[in-house]
Amino acid sequence: MTNTPLQIIESIDRGPVLVLGAGNILRSDDAAGCVVAERVAERFPESVIDGGLVPENFVGPIRRFAPGTVIIVDAADFGAEPGELYIAHEHEVVGDMFGTHGAPLSLFMRALHESMTCDVILVAVQVESMELNVPMTTRVESAVETLVSSLVGLLERTTGD
Repeated sequence: MTNTPLQIIESIDRGPVLVLGAGNILRSDDAAGCVVAERVAERFPESVIDGGLVPENFVGPIRRFAPGTVIIVDAADFGAEPGELYIAHEHEVVGDMFGTHGAPLSLFMRALHESMTCDVILVAVQVESMELNVPMTTRVESAVETLVSSLVGLLERTTGD
């Protein structure tokens, strides 16, 4: 039986956990990762970085945090229903299959894993719209809320707060 993305998140036990949001707040559903980061940071500001369009620029702060697990949240088009979540570990992401960032997420994820020996997990949210200056769609907003709740629960469990 395959675990759902939320069950995979709930099973993470290698802390401390750092949530890294990625995306473009000006492009509708592409803002999902940044919005997740913003909302989780309301409760756990020390455990979240909003990497925006260039998450690879935050290697220094990530190193200082010394994570056991980095969870990258990003919007992507992987051919699923809008709002669907997809989980991939650093060894499962190849090329530039996800993301529209400066460097392919696959390279960034592997570099984090190898240089810090931490687990790196991508949580991708299927986009519906990438239109400029348009609000996030209802289905992606719903997925964002569910993901925020799951990540807050994980951080409560792994930080003891």
